[in-house]
Amino acid sequence: MKPELKQQLLKKGWRSEEIEKTAKILKDAEKDSPFLSSSSQLVYWMALVVAVIGNFVVSVLIIPFLLSLKTFALYIVIALIGICFGFLVNLLIKDIDYLDPKHHIIAGIFIPAVALINIFIVTAIVNYFITATKLNEPLKNPLAIAFIYVIAFLFSYLYEKIAFLLKK
Repeated sequence: MKPELKQQLLKKGWRSEEIEKTAKILKDAEKDSPFLSSSSQLVYWMALVVAVIGNFVVSVLIIPFLLSLKTFALYIVIALIGICFGFLVNLLIKDIDYLDPKHHIIAGIFIPAVALINIFIVTAIVNYFITATKLNEPLKNPLAIAFIYVIAFLFSYLYEKIAFLLKK
C-alpha cells in the first residue's frame, strides 16, 4: 500500500491495525490474481518504452532551439521542456499499481540516463552541423545542456517527494 494512501486513511480515522490488515488482504488478492501483477508489469515496461521513445523525440525536437537560441534563452527553453516532459513521465510511472519500489528506482535511473545520453548526442551532432556548415552560431556545450535537461526532467519527481515529506 502506498504511503500516501496510508496517510489518507489515518486522517479519515482508520487505525493502524485496520490499515495493515487491509494492506495484507490486498497483497494476498494480488498473489491470487496473476493477471493484476502481470498486466501492471506490462504497463510498466510499455511506459518505459514510451518514455525512452518520448525522450528521443524531445531530443530531436530541440534541434531548432539549439540552432537558433543563444545560451541563456536556450537553457531556459531546455529546462522548460525537461520539466514538462518530466511531469508527463512521472505521472505515467507513479500511478501504476502493484509495482515494487525497485521498479520505480529502475525507472528513476534508466529514463534520466537515456535522456542524458540522447540530449548529449543530439547537441554534439548539432555542433558538428554548425562546424561543417560554417554557420555563424556559437557551439553549444553538450554536457551543460544535457545536465540542465535531466535536472529539469527530475524536478517533478523531486517535487513530488518533497511535497509528500511536507505533508507528513
